Amino acid sequence: MGNGRRRSISCPSCNGQAQGNKLLAPVALAWGIDGSLYVGDFNFIRRIYPSGNVTSIMELRNKDFRHSNNPAHRYYLTVDPVSGQLYVSDTNSRRIYRPKILSGTKELQANAEVVAGTGEHCLPFDENHCGDGGKAPEASLTGPKGVAVDKNGLLYFVDGTTIRKVDGNGIISTFLGSNDLTSARPLTCDNSMDINQVILEWPTDLAVSPMDNSLYVLDNNVVLRITENAK
Repeated sequence: MGNGRRRSISCPSCNGQAQGNKLLAPVALAWGIDGSLYVGDFNFIRRIYPSGNVTSIMELRNKDFRHSNNPAHRYYLTVDPVSGQLYVSDTNSRRIYRPKILSGTKELQANAEVVAGTGEHCLPFDENHCGDGGKAPEASLTGPKGVAVDKNGLLYFVDGTTIRKVDGNGIISTFLGSNDLTSARPLTCDNSMDINQVILEWPTDLAVSPMDNSLYVLDNNVVLRITENAK
């Protein structure tokens, strides 16, 4: 997909053959379990089917998009390896979304369902722990980035200097790190540390191993591995 020229912000001709179809500012990719490729193209999430056709499935709702001359907008995509559900981690809106329908719809903005985040900023030392222990859509987030789903359907995402988790009941918790102003703690000489002792510096992305369900965290100049039994 792409022909070297930018599409318009409203994307009236986004659907059709992927080959030669214009892009604006692609920033994220994710593979679907059916072989589809999901492309985060600035304000549109687009799906390229194995047949070579492309369709828009969701539009990110940001009031600045239609008046922006700077297409530098970073967000992250991931797919549930079992259900095939797509998730979008959007730093700008401080929310995690999932499209209600993955096959395309005319109501692209209405196709976004909030999985986590009210849009409010989670501040250090928040007395309500930014919603931990409650429903994820009612929690405040710092700045969600990398996102991943394991084989059990647990959703993990980077949020500031923490990794937060949403379980199968939609309850959010802090899985790793701290939201206070504590300095990062380096790994010990044997390169291992109890998960409760880890203080992250600047995590940005996540990945889950399909082999053993381990979670990998990219944190500044190191990659951390957390096994399924949280070690």
